[in-house]
Amino acid sequence: MIEAPPALELYDSLIESTGTARRAELYEAAFHGLAGALHAAEVAGEVDRVRYVTQQAAEIHDWLSRHHPRHQLGADSARLRGQTDVFSTLIVHTQSIVTRLRAAKVVERARAQNAVTRHLIPVTPPDTPDRGGSRQAQS
Repeated sequence: MIEAPPALELYDSLIESTGTARRAELYEAAFHGLAGALHAAEVAGEVDRVRYVTQQAAEIHDWLSRHHPRHQLGADSARLRGQTDVFSTLIVHTQSIVTRLRAAKVVERARAQNAVTRHLIPVTPPDTPDRGGSRQAQS
């Protein structure tokens, strides 16, 4: 796994490149810049940066739909091919990553809390005599 600072540097660079690609109307390059930035944000565990990718993908999707509906990456063109456009797919992917990152943080907090409470509450294994005897004695 990449450490967070290099991943965030890569993210920033890819977001900047995506902006350059958008201004040049190179939407294929913009898509790949966003996809790369998404993975860098995921590695760094940065939910807000993942959400920014969602926002950027939605903006490009909407812009293409309004201004270049027949563009090969546009929703209309994809629909004619019986497919989902890449920006919509990227948006769904960002949402799944946000969910996964949030879940990982919840699990991490639960494990930390469990580690604390495990030391505070004595736990008696179920096979000890003070909990009704051993399993052999109960048979």
